[in-house]
Parts: sequence; C-alpha cells; structure tokens
Amino acid sequence: MHSHSSASDGTDPPAEVMRRASEAGLDVIALTDHDTTAGIAEAAGALEDGLTLVPGMELSCRMSGPGSASPDEHSVHLLAYLFDPSEPDLAAECAAIRDSRLHRAERMVERLAALGTGVSWEQVAAIAAGAGPMEADLGPMGEGGAASRPAEQGPRIYYSQDAAFCFYYEDNLDVLASLGAELVPFSPLIDPGLPEDADGLVLWGGYPELYAAGLAANVSMRQ
Repeated sequence: MHSHSSASDGTDPPAEVMRRASEAGLDVIALTDHDTTAGIAEAAGALEDGLTLVPGMELSCRMSGPGSASPDEHSVHLLAYLFDPSEPDLAAECAAIRDSRLHRAERMVERLAALGTGVSWEQVAAIAAGAGPMEADLGPMGEGGAASRPAEQGPRIYYSQDAAFCFYYEDNLDVLASLGAELVPFSPLIDPGLPEDADGLVLWGGYPELYAAGLAANVSMRQ
C-alpha cells in the first residue's frame, strides 16, 4: 500500500510500476508519490486485468507538541488514500510543499557556496535537468576498490548517519546488502575525514542547512 513512481522520487514511471506489480502477482497496489498525484492517471491507464489501483499520496507534514517524540517540530510523512486531489486547499498545500523543496535546495547550494565549494545553483540545476534514471552498479571499481578484494567480498559502502544526514529508508540498505555490499555508517558531522577504504559513499537527505556551522567547522572532513 505504499509505492513511489518517477512522478516523485521513484525510479520507474507509473505505468512501469503497475506492470511490475502485476508481474509480481499483486492484486492491489497503492501509488503514493510524495506530495503529488501526478502519476495516478498514467498508472490507472496501465492497469492489467486482476490489478486494482488505490490512488494515494505521501504528504509531508510537520509535527510538534503532545504526541510528538520530540518537543521540537519535526518532519512526518502521512499516507493518505482515496481523497479528492482537486480539493483547492489540499492542491494549494501540495504545490507549496513542492515549491518549498526547491527553495530549500537553493538555500543549501547557497550555504555550500558560502563555504567556498564553488558550487552554483545553475550548475546543480543543469545536472538535475540532464540526469537519467539512477541504476545501481556494484561491479568492480578499479584499483583499491571492490575488485582488489577477494571475490567473495562485495564493495564496502559507507553511508551518512548523523543529525545532519538522517533521511534514509531501511529498504535501500537491505537491497544493497542483498547485492553483496558491506555497509558501514559514518558521520560527515563528527568523523575526522572520509573513510579511505570506501568503494562508495551514500549521502542521504536530512538537515545539512541546520548543521552548516558544524559541517563547516569539520575542516578535515571537507578537505
């Protein structure tokens, strides 16, 4: 009851998600893209016999106060189903959330530029515009990488895990582990430098802009 497509942060178009659901033998699937229902029509048009689509969405929310795990406001993702996507207030809120995500990315780039990285928003936008679907490639990585280890050992992948980089899905780690990767957490905020024996690095999303001072102060990591 929870799937994403390329309408948000999934890897496959909505029609392909439906095809794969049928192939897997499902009889019901919900499409719950982040803050949008843009993929629902395509998904509905691609349904095969025996498969039912439950239209939905994963709505970004903020939570604080009683019932919250923290006294500070924090992000919560709410799964919603069978609502009216054309309801004016909901449609306006979803548009505002998507716009805020773009503005947040711009602020992140501004802070990176202020740290002397030389990164510009124009560069980031150009890379994003030309990016194709992400595909996992855990093959040999050349001298010093996975290929230099015994054949039975997979690549060693370090992934960020601290207060600044805390958004990740356990399913992603499970997939990497099932493909033979050795997974090791590291902290861009606290650790003194990048691990020298890494074959790959994964930087999750999170709140790096809230921890910009700490990240900037970790000079050895940046160098």
